[in-house]
Amino acid sequence: MAKNWKETEINFLKQNYAWTKDKELGRHLTRSTHSISYMAFKLRLKKDKEFYCQARRQLPFELTKGQLTQLYCVEKKAIRRIANELKIGKGTVDYYLEKYAINKRTKSQAQKEWYIKGGSVWCKGLSKTTDKRLLRMTQRVHSTWQKRRQEKIKELELKFGVSFPEILNDLYWNKKLTQEKIAKVIDWDRKFVIQWMRNYNIKLRPKYEYIQSLRGSKHPLYGVSWEQTYGIEGAKKRREFFRKFSRENIIKRIVNREFPFYNTNPELLLAEEMKKRNIIFVSQLNVDDTFVCDFAIPEAKLAIECDGDYWHANPRKYDRANPSKLHKIQRSNLYRDEVKDKYLVEKGWKVLRFFEYDIKQDVRKCVDKIEQASIALLKTG
Repeated sequence: MAKNWKETEINFLKQNYAWTKDKELGRHLTRSTHSISYMAFKLRLKKDKEFYCQARRQLPFELTKGQLTQLYCVEKKAIRRIANELKIGKGTVDYYLEKYAINKRTKSQAQKEWYIKGGSVWCKGLSKTTDKRLLRMTQRVHSTWQKRRQEKIKELELKFGVSFPEILNDLYWNKKLTQEKIAKVIDWDRKFVIQWMRNYNIKLRPKYEYIQSLRGSKHPLYGVSWEQTYGIEGAKKRREFFRKFSRENIIKRIVNREFPFYNTNPELLLAEEMKKRNIIFVSQLNVDDTFVCDFAIPEAKLAIECDGDYWHANPRKYDRANPSKLHKIQRSNLYRDEVKDKYLVEKGWKVLRFFEYDIKQDVRKCVDKIEQASIALLKTG
C-alpha cells in the first residue's frame, strides 16, 4: 500500500524537482519514479528547460542513426523494447527517432507488427464474469457515467425550473420539437432522449403528424442538392441508380398489371377482335427489360401499340410539325415512341401502331392489318 507523503518530503521535492533527475529524487526519498512523477504532476511542478534537455542528451554510450535504423526499421522492434534493451527511457528513443528523421510506424502498423510477433491483449478470452479486474473496470465506468448523468439532469432541472420528465414532455408536446431537436437543446445524444422518454412513459405523436412536420422548408434536406450531400460524382451515380431502378420498377408494375393505364378502351376493343379471329397474342410483353409492348405476336416478332390520341399526339388532331404547340408530355411520349420503335426494329421486330381514333372508327380494319402483317412475317421467318 502506498505511504502518505510527509510535509518535509513535499518541501524537498518542491525545492529540488526542477534541477534533479527523478531517479535521484527517488533514491533520496526512498520512493519510486512513478510516485515522484505523480506528486510532481499533482503539485504542478516542472523541470528546468535547460536541465531537462541536458538530462535527455546524456547517454552512457553513443546511439547512432545506423543502430537505431537496424533496431527499429530492420528488426521491427517496438520503441519500448528498444528502450528496455538499451536501458534508456522510451522518450529518449522517441527523441532520437525524431532527431535522425526516422519515420515512426503508425498505430495500426505497430499493432500489426505486435500481433505478427505473437503479441496478444491481456484481457483476450476474459469477461467481467470470469475476471475481477474487468468487473471492477466495468463497474467504475458504469458508476462514473451514472454520476455524470445525474449531475447533468440536475443542471437541466435548475436551468428550466422543472423536473427532467416535465422538461422532455414540454419540449416534445408543447413546443412540438422532434427527438433529434430535443437532443440538441439539452445537449444529449438522441438515443438517450428516446430511452428517457420510454422510461418516463412519454407517448409519441402519431407518425403522420411527424411526416407532415417535415414538409417544405422544415425538412432537414430542404434546398440541399445531391451534389452538396454526395459530391458531383456521387450525385451522378445516385441519379443513374434511381433512373435504372425507377425504369425497372415501372416495367415490373406494367407487366404485373399494377398500373391503371393497361386494358384501356382501345386495347380492350383490339384484344376482343383478335380473340374472335383466334389470333394468338401476348399482352404487356416485356422485351429485354427495356420496353413493354401493349400486344405482341412473339412467333412473328410483331409488336402492336395502341396510342391514345392525346398522349401520343394523333396528327389528325395535333400539329406534330410544330412541337412548340404540343404539351411537354406529348413531346416526351413522341420521343420515347421513336426510341422504342428503333430499338424493336434493331432487335428484329416489326412495329404496328394504331391510334385510339382508328381503333374506335374501325377495329376490324386494324386487326386486318395485324393479320396480314403476321402472316407475311411468319412466311418470311
